[in-house]
Amino acid sequence: DLVTGVQTCALPILSRAEAEKRLCARGRPDDTEAVKVERRLDWYDRDVLDVLEYFKEKKGYTFFDINGEQSVDEVFQEMITKLGLADQ
Repeated sequence: DLVTGVQTCALPILSRAEAEKRLCARGRPDDTEAVKVERRLDWYDRDVLDVLEYFKEKKGYTFFDINGEQSVDEVFQEMITKLGLADQ
């Protein structure tokens, strides 16, 4: 936020199985091999989750967990609602 200086992040939370399914369904060339998708999810679990936890504990950062198991439209609606953008 340019006014308050608070960094805001909407963070979709979903199971590994759902993440795998959605990545494979995108049809991107790097998502066609299960091994590559597994490697990417392993990297996320190993390197990204700790960074997210670090910033969640820092002042000036606000995270909103979003139910990523919903449909794409429902995820979008939850994001804009939690970010306060639904009425804009």
